[in-house]
Amino acid sequence: MGLRVRVTDPTALDDLRRFLARRGCPSIPLGPDMLEVTVAPPHPEALRFDRLEQSLVQQHLRAFSSKRFGVRANVVQDDPWHTAGAR
Repeated sequence: MGLRVRVTDPTALDDLRRFLARRGCPSIPLGPDMLEVTVAPPHPEALRFDRLEQSLVQQHLRAFSSKRFGVRANVVQDDPWHTAGAR
């Protein structure tokens, strides 16, 4: 399972996918402004890889955002109390 990433400008989604892919983080689109990003584990038995994965992806997102003025890309935290379409 990967990390969900949302971008503030949907027109930047394809650029973000290519940017992450060049850094070893493939992704699949989940919607017009969201990706699921994965990172291959450095070792099959790596402990706490989830934290390492999130840290690495966040570094890449900061680098991407610094190159695209006005565009932000952030990891979306799962919120068990929020569901899509709920009001």
